[in-house]
Amino acid sequence: MTLKTYQQNALDALQRYFVEFRSDENPKASLERTQEALGLSKTAYTLVSSEAWDYLRPYLCVRVPTGGGKTLIAAHSVSLAMRELLRSDSAVVFWLAPTKAIVDQTLRELRNHNSAERQAINAATSKSVKILSIDEAYSNAFDLVSDFVVIVATFATFRVDKEEGRRFFGLNGQYVHLKHALGDKLSLRDVLAKAHPIIIADEAHSARNDLAISRLLEIEPSCILEYTATPQMQTRGEKVASNILISVSASELKAENMIKLPLEVQVIDKWEIVVKAAIEKRQELEDLSAVELSTTGQYIRPLILFKAEPEGKNDSVTVDVLEAFLKENFAIPAEQIAVHTGKRKDLDGIDIMSQRCPIRYVITVAALKEGWNAPYASVFCSVANIAGGTAVEQFLGRVLRMPYAKPKSQPALAKSYAIVTSLRTSEVIKALKDNLIECGFEEQEAEKVVILRPSLPEVQAPETLPLIETTEADDYLERCFAPIQSNFNPNDISVEKKIEVIASARKEGGESLAKAVEQRVMQESEARFAQFFEVPTLAVKEQGELWDFDSEILIERSMLSEAEMIRLAEFDEKVFSVHAHGMKLEVDIDGKKLVTQTLGSIRDDLLSLSGQAATPDERALTNAVLNKLDRRNLTMIDQAKLVFFVAHAVHYCIHTRNMDPVAIRANLYDFADTVKHMLESGLGQARQHAFQELLEGDELAIGHAFRFDSDRYPCKPDKNSLNFKKHFYKKVHEMNNEELECALFIDSLDEVEMWVRNIEMQPQLAFWLQTATDRFYPDFIAKLKDGRIFAIEYKGEHIMESSDSIEKRRVGDVWAKVTGNLFAMVGRSDFKNKITDSIL
Repeated sequence: MTLKTYQQNALDALQRYFVEFRSDENPKASLERTQEALGLSKTAYTLVSSEAWDYLRPYLCVRVPTGGGKTLIAAHSVSLAMRELLRSDSAVVFWLAPTKAIVDQTLRELRNHNSAERQAINAATSKSVKILSIDEAYSNAFDLVSDFVVIVATFATFRVDKEEGRRFFGLNGQYVHLKHALGDKLSLRDVLAKAHPIIIADEAHSARNDLAISRLLEIEPSCILEYTATPQMQTRGEKVASNILISVSASELKAENMIKLPLEVQVIDKWEIVVKAAIEKRQELEDLSAVELSTTGQYIRPLILFKAEPEGKNDSVTVDVLEAFLKENFAIPAEQIAVHTGKRKDLDGIDIMSQRCPIRYVITVAALKEGWNAPYASVFCSVANIAGGTAVEQFLGRVLRMPYAKPKSQPALAKSYAIVTSLRTSEVIKALKDNLIECGFEEQEAEKVVILRPSLPEVQAPETLPLIETTEADDYLERCFAPIQSNFNPNDISVEKKIEVIASARKEGGESLAKAVEQRVMQESEARFAQFFEVPTLAVKEQGELWDFDSEILIERSMLSEAEMIRLAEFDEKVFSVHAHGMKLEVDIDGKKLVTQTLGSIRDDLLSLSGQAATPDERALTNAVLNKLDRRNLTMIDQAKLVFFVAHAVHYCIHTRNMDPVAIRANLYDFADTVKHMLESGLGQARQHAFQELLEGDELAIGHAFRFDSDRYPCKPDKNSLNFKKHFYKKVHEMNNEELECALFIDSLDEVEMWVRNIEMQPQLAFWLQTATDRFYPDFIAKLKDGRIFAIEYKGEHIMESSDSIEKRRVGDVWAKVTGNLFAMVGRSDFKNKITDSIL
């Protein structure tokens, strides 16, 4: 399964962190270096402690909004932790979740051999994978020599006031075969403490009871990796602030078709009309689903999630009242309705995603059980009056998920809907926004994705209201917003402000003006100026055809000969060596000394549990190195050449350098990294040569036009988004203060028609140029009124003349020359002059 861009970016950040951590085992400095290197938002690192010691191993958080596939990212992170942190084939994973429902869902996903999550776990090890519940871990012996064990449990496992917790700390005869390593300490707690587990913490801060971090540290984990939509932002008692490595935005999920946005909201004061509107919306979506099936082959059966009122009051719209209303007034068949409450659980045992399932209406009172997942759910309908801060609980999270995580031919199927009963529209909007923030949205994102739609009265005679000309409504709006801006733009104000303006119009000019103003301010569009914004790319002319100027072209022109591979495979002590110094082990890779202390002791403990085989022969070592080799940047080398290279490297180290095969096996990951480093070094030199030839030759030409998609902009919204008038999207990707100053200047120029804050690490949705080693994403892309495209890269003064900056400037200048457009690399002291001079 191909990962989404934001999922791969999160894993790349985690991999980079582990590599940084191995260099000095400093968790705080490693976070700073990783975020600096990858251009991530800077976050603080909080060291956590038990009563006796500080925890100095990785304790990280990956923030992913609801619907972003946290479980899949977490499953892939297991192999990263083993390869890049532990450097070991043996490990135990302790997977923790806040509730039994989520634990059960996780167990189902990890036990399903066809699931992407299970395949990611399988890729982490050559051993037999055992997925165990906590109860199974207590009652079934597992052998760490042959088994790779994943134990899934709730955070309550650590609570000694619960039966589950007492069993965790109690002696257990199932582990007697580990007595050689554990002595008489034979509890599951002692087994895990010796194995130093990789801890996966799913929504740790959502646990109903505070998670005692000191209890978690007692099992001495090798790392703690938290995946959550709502990280803990501050340390409070035993709840420790999350060390956020990378945050994924809701816009990134939308751009990857993971969630349905925007959220269209209707607020109506009568519950009967609310239900009617919801049913009509669902039927409209079902009609469109038939078109979607014939167009894309995607089967969708839209669902309504009804929130009824609890029993108690005589006039309550209870589950029974609502069910009867659906059957009697809309003739909805009983088999299409499912009720799920404490007393009645129609959803239990039902595969609601099956095409044979008839259910279209789900009625409940409180939130549906955690772990329930139905991307067909599109409409949230509350007949319970939402007012005064009443929570909408988990309902929104249910209707946001996109079926199949693929684009839809029918735009209405890519949105979600909330139709609710209330007399207070502003309170409804606030409740919905608050719930989106609970789902992991940034406040600015929640502000932008909630769209209030006009809700007409049940009966209205059009002739009773005098016609209001559009100009009259516009004049009124100009007066309202004159202190803020010269021209009213409905995209630039909040939903709350729109509500306020409509209410004010009603007081000033009556219902007719209010309706005209409501229609005007509810206009929405994702792109402000056009449906597309195109930028020419570079191509390579080859035998009369044009090919994209990308890494594939460079790969084709930078193959290594057999003689070059032999030279690279014969690496000496300066490239790789192992030295024992008492209890320390030093590994040198290309002059960089890695002293394994804490990590080395973890591997020793794992070795005592899992054992070690006899001295390996060359073939076994070659196969072992190949199994540990990270091949992501080596795909251009076929398997036969790769086997030849590794076999020659192993043979050379054993027979020419007289290295002990056991020492190579003990440092298998480091040896595999050295193999990768040498191959990448050779390929890099060849790529650099090919790159220079292309820039200096006459093979480059204008390629296809890259198009900024008006509906897919995977940004992390900047708080200053509303300060811009000419940005192509309503939201603007985050910037530092210097970049913001440059962006405001670009936005102010009369010559600029529109511009985009370009986003790094988004190859499908952002404009980039190929360099010798990577992709270059200019910070700003502007379209001038004369039709020219202006690519602008902003650099700090201290790195303006670095080798990386020089290469980017060269390829930017070549792009401008070939395509007839403009490029400039600017800094704080000269951005105004350089931009102005370039345009003129």
